[in-house]
Amino acid sequence: MDDPLIYVRAVHFAATISVAGVAFFVVFVAEPALRKTDAGAPLVGIIRRRLAWLAWIGLSLAVLSGAVPATSGKKVIETVLRDKSLAQCSYYFRFYLFRAMKTAGLGDDYLKQLGPWRHMLDLGLTTWAETPEPTRSDCHAWSAHPNFDLLATVAGIESAAPGFAKVQIEPHLGQLMHLKATLPHPLGEIKVVYERKGDGLVAEVSLPNNLTGWFVWRGKKSALHSGAQHLVF
Repeated sequence: MDDPLIYVRAVHFAATISVAGVAFFVVFVAEPALRKTDAGAPLVGIIRRRLAWLAWIGLSLAVLSGAVPATSGKKVIETVLRDKSLAQCSYYFRFYLFRAMKTAGLGDDYLKQLGPWRHMLDLGLTTWAETPEPTRSDCHAWSAHPNFDLLATVAGIESAAPGFAKVQIEPHLGQLMHLKATLPHPLGEIKVVYERKGDGLVAEVSLPNNLTGWFVWRGKKSALHSGAQHLVF
């Protein structure tokens, strides 16, 4: 059980079973039963939305785990994001959607997906809700994942080895023209400053002593060493 591939394959299998199971249940069980039932439209709608939500979860995990080929993953996630007729996931589960977006090469669209969090601020909330209204919890720690993604996805600073022994920095700035961020690390602080120059990027990176890694920008990879460095892409 020490091989991480075991856990990846477990998620892969669960995602495949989830999508296939929902499709099978809808076609052969749910829809035939709903056509014959006397249940009112509201109940039928609730059942169909819940099944769509389960399928939506399965699709996100399928892309994240690699069950969906990389060539198809982008189209799957774009459809999930665009088609509002599909059941939408809760705020907390969007953490996995954002992982799937990044895996599918859509990390630059991350900032566009923060509308629900901006809306919660407009409502006067000072903590994050679990789901849209009617919500069960207005203080749900699992919905606070933008705190993670602003550093890991937008600033792009992530661990690249067990124990954060190496770092990979791959920013997804979206429409941002500049960004400054600092991430605490066991050896010190990782600091980045980005400035967009047309289609290019100028990056100032500072790593603690004894920490190395690499910087990635639109497919181009550059080695990082301890201390300050100036990168131009």
